[in-house]
Amino acid sequence: MDVRKMLSQAMELPKSKLTGVHRLSELEHWDSLAILNFMALVDANCGLALSPEQLLECQSIPDLEDLLARAQSMSHESAHQLN
Repeated sequence: MDVRKMLSQAMELPKSKLTGVHRLSELEHWDSLAILNFMALVDANCGLALSPEQLLECQSIPDLEDLLARAQSMSHESAHQLN
């Protein structure tokens, strides 16, 4: 699932409000509840468990996209090691 779509759902904002490279701290609805909602959406849609600390390290939407890409890559590597 698209990071911006999950972010818009987590913050209950239209996806159109998330254009450009925003600093997460500048987004009015980026708060602890949005972080928990985003974590739940990532888990439900991608099967990835992110920590609040990982999300708090992200400064921008592209940072979130990079975090998810890295987490998906690590998840794939772990699955291959089990086989």
